[in-house]
Amino acid sequence: MKLTHISDSIRFQCGDMIYSFLPTGDIALQSNSVTLTEKKSFTFYGLFLSDHPRKVSTLESIDQILSAYHALPVETEYEALPRIKVRPLFGKPFSSPLWGKTMTDRIFPHKKLEEYARGRLLSFFLPDDSHVVLAQKELFTERPHGNIVTTHADMECINHNLITSTHYMYGIFNSQTAIGNTTKHKLLSTARGQFNLFKNSGQRIWVSIGGQFRILGLPSAFVTGLHYSRWFYQIDDDILQITSRAVSGQPGIVTEAQSLHGVSYDFIVTNQLVMGIHEFSAPISLEEENGVLHIYPDVPASPYPDWHYDISVSGGEYSWSDDRIFFEDSLPRNGTMLCLSLHNRSHFQIVLQGFLEKEASRAIPSKSFRQEELCCQTYYARALCGFFLEKDGKPDKELEKLNTISKWYAHNALIHFSAPHGLEQPGGAAWGTRDVCQGSFEFFLTTQKYQLARNILLQIYSRQFSATGGMASMVYV
Repeated sequence: MKLTHISDSIRFQCGDMIYSFLPTGDIALQSNSVTLTEKKSFTFYGLFLSDHPRKVSTLESIDQILSAYHALPVETEYEALPRIKVRPLFGKPFSSPLWGKTMTDRIFPHKKLEEYARGRLLSFFLPDDSHVVLAQKELFTERPHGNIVTTHADMECINHNLITSTHYMYGIFNSQTAIGNTTKHKLLSTARGQFNLFKNSGQRIWVSIGGQFRILGLPSAFVTGLHYSRWFYQIDDDILQITSRAVSGQPGIVTEAQSLHGVSYDFIVTNQLVMGIHEFSAPISLEEENGVLHIYPDVPASPYPDWHYDISVSGGEYSWSDDRIFFEDSLPRNGTMLCLSLHNRSHFQIVLQGFLEKEASRAIPSKSFRQEELCCQTYYARALCGFFLEKDGKPDKELEKLNTISKWYAHNALIHFSAPHGLEQPGGAAWGTRDVCQGSFEFFLTTQKYQLARNILLQIYSRQFSATGGMASMVYV
């Protein structure tokens, strides 16, 4: 399904059992085998009982089920509804070809800690400790690969003015994008399920390929860095590189598309807006001013009544619309979709900025990706107090594993502290006693961030109930 975008969860049948390899909670009902020589009708049913003390070994309550079925009113009149037609301009999802050794070595000449299976390279780390997953590994795994990025947390004070975003290898370039509280302050929606069945969640990118717009799905390679994610799509002789990164120093997310061979494409970037907890739950206000889209919750909420987001696009003119651009009748159907159209581009940037207070957009610092990477490396070296292991003053392959993974342990601890949620925790969590006083707090003690640890305790105990001495289960910000 990841490669073809067609569900293949039901693999084979053995007797009366259907076996599935995917970890879902679904129950499959199957009829007896029938040779279809004429029109037939099949009815599936469910029966709920308040109590059933015995083990179910045979079909039961057949008379009750048949009686309920025959009591149903027979519908003879139906209202014919017009068929919703998608414009032929939009085609099937695009999956990038699998790369072999030659192409992988061309894009990633320097690798370490490679992972192989059946003689095939699946994943590896880069010299900067970023992790690369090839499409071959994504096809082997049931759960999708992903990454969470966030603005760097302050190492002395508690700062809630941080933005976070979640990325998935299968083509979600930003989701659950939120400033401050990851539950209540979402700009973009959360991925629904692990199989990419619904392709409207989060931020997606459509590219005109062969005369049709195709949504980007599985890439040839996916890079997860400490502050960024990167997707590589091979389109004929070109490689389209998509990068989404957190900005250092202010709450911003930059999504950048670049053709490595200078090929121009038409793009449509879809964004499912939330501005609250769930999509479709509250109206949204959107205004445009000098090319910047200002997005507000229609009903202000405390404790930040002026929280909002700004979206800007660099590299030329663009147009924006709802989802009516997908349908032949030009009628909107999903009131949450913001579609950005960009024409004849080999490169563009989309900047998402979050604000808890009423303030004007700030220009994102014009740092190159390499400069941002150096800032990130410096930040994590400080967070880990310069932790580095070596043997007799020389590099050691086994110790290299610990040196590499230590940064990712720090990354996980800081995500849990600054924006508690996970790849399989789509609802998000709030900053509170349960989240912070486990791994994150211990991490700060271990790395001697005593001032920050002290501030965490002061923040938490400020929410203690004076009457009972108990603690609030969550501290919302």
